[in-house]
Amino acid sequence: MGVLNMERGKGTTWGKGHLHTAVAFDGEAKGARQGLEVAMRMAGTTHITCYIDNQAVIQGLANIAPKSSQRDFLRYQELAEQSKGRVQIRWSPGHINQRE
Repeated sequence: MGVLNMERGKGTTWGKGHLHTAVAFDGEAKGARQGLEVAMRMAGTTHITCYIDNQAVIQGLANIAPKSSQRDFLRYQELAEQSKGRVQIRWSPGHINQRE
C-alpha cells in the first residue's frame, strides 16, 4: 500500500505500508482503505485519487461490497462518503503512468 500527496504537480508527502499475508483481491481492498485513511488525515488534502489495478476491487469500493474483505470495502465507502466528493477511484493497469 502506498500514499502520495501531490501539490501543484509535485509529490510533497508519501508513505507506504506492508499488508502481511493477503491474496491480491483482499490486499487491494485493505490497501485502498488504509491509503484513504492516511490521505484523509494529511493536512491540506483537497482531493484524493486512488489508483487500483483490479476491476473487481474498484466495483466493490464504488458499489456493493463483496463478502470477501467486506469490512474494508464498507469502511472505504464510509470514508469516501464523508469526504463529500474529494475521493476518486481510477483504474490503473499495472500501476503505471499515474499523473494526478
